[in-house]
Amino acid sequence: MTNETIVVNGKNIKWLFVKRGFEIPSFNFATETEKIPNRPGSIKKKRELNGYEFDLPLIAHNDYLAGRKDHDEILNELVKFLNYDEPVKLQFSKKKWYWRAYFDGPIEISSINHGFVSFTIKIVLTDPYKYAVEGSQNTAIQDQVSIVNVGTANVKPSYTLTALKDTPYLHLGTDDREYLAFGEPFVAGTNITDKRPRILLDPMNTLVGWSHMPTSGNIADNYSGGLIEGQMTTNSNNTAITPQTFGTADKGWHGPAIRKALSKTLDNFKVICSVKIFARDKGIAKGFYHFTDEAGNLVASLGLVDDTNTKNDTKAVIQVYDEYGNRREILNYRGQSGWSYADLEIYLLLQRHNNKFIAKTWTYYYDKNGKRQQKSRLHDARILNDRGKQYARPIRQVIGYVARHSDYPVLPVYLTRLEVIEILDNVGYDYFIKKGDIVEIDTESEVAYVNGVPIKEYKDFASNYFSIDKAHQEVIINPERTFDTVVKWQDRWL
Repeated sequence: MTNETIVVNGKNIKWLFVKRGFEIPSFNFATETEKIPNRPGSIKKKRELNGYEFDLPLIAHNDYLAGRKDHDEILNELVKFLNYDEPVKLQFSKKKWYWRAYFDGPIEISSINHGFVSFTIKIVLTDPYKYAVEGSQNTAIQDQVSIVNVGTANVKPSYTLTALKDTPYLHLGTDDREYLAFGEPFVAGTNITDKRPRILLDPMNTLVGWSHMPTSGNIADNYSGGLIEGQMTTNSNNTAITPQTFGTADKGWHGPAIRKALSKTLDNFKVICSVKIFARDKGIAKGFYHFTDEAGNLVASLGLVDDTNTKNDTKAVIQVYDEYGNRREILNYRGQSGWSYADLEIYLLLQRHNNKFIAKTWTYYYDKNGKRQQKSRLHDARILNDRGKQYARPIRQVIGYVARHSDYPVLPVYLTRLEVIEILDNVGYDYFIKKGDIVEIDTESEVAYVNGVPIKEYKDFASNYFSIDKAHQEVIINPERTFDTVVKWQDRWL
């Protein structure tokens, strides 16, 4: 019989083993009862599945075969192996499942040890389920997809849907009348015009359609602008636009600018864009999308700026301008922890509808399970009511601008995504999903995105992020012939 090891996030220590005889805890249900006077037995008050806390006995082989180690060498390697602030995948090497576990101390190891070193580590499972190491996947056929659950607990699928055409509606449902819906279904006899047409979607992976602005010009607002010099290019894997050169200016902010005309002039609009700044110990930089009117005068700016040389201080900035070029800041946000907008792709949103501006910002990270998690977002949107219509000029052009400062080292900046949507007041539907869009739905985290943009406001209030309880369940996708759908899930055990 070979020894069993523990695997943490796919890694193990070759000389560390689980002590034989360890009993794996499972099925941690607890029933609370209440005794009723003059009645036989008792009644159930509640029954719930609890988490776990238990000691895992481990053995470190410390002999000439495994390589002799002193106390500190053993301890330091264990700390590196087990020290995580977030739950990790804890797997026994002979099992096909894992827990999402925390490790608690203390680790107590004899100061002088040879041969076999026994100790325990405390395991904390706030999530009581076991998860399959290998996930499952299926593709929808004729708007219907099968989910086969071979575990003993329900599963929380994730769906990826590619839109084959524009639609104002998405509905996932089962024969148990469980459903999850977004948007507004068509009603017979109504106007089906799109009242939120997309004017521009640019993944910023090519300079085609953009033109460089003349050198020695400038973008008047010094906080988000500066002198125009240098050239843009795409990064090595063609996923972003970034400076190739910054020019030769020896004073202040300067860098390349590119310009693109929108297909029409927009009075009411929604802009969604993303920028990335890679922070270092030293350096400053800025990257912005500027929107101008027909004459080239600034109307709005969205972007990132890090203007502090000695620390990471990336800020998301959204501002608007009156006809004289005076700026009004709507948003200036560093992220929830004060520095969390460094080294991440930051999304910015600005919407203007009549006299009301709405500004938002957020970012994502991917957890150890490969799932997108929203991070460091504003809990509430910033709102500006422009009753005097000081900032009401239409937009006609967009400028991408990246700048460095002549007195400091420069940080890498990438312009990564730009979307412009027109907001119409006429009767119709909001086709919030366009042809080619990627819709992601994670029923475990209860979030949904279109091209990385949250669509919480479109969710049908009565619907829910339903789980799959049966061994076999069919999920129907509507509207028909509108999506290519792939569903993924991990079987779970109690």
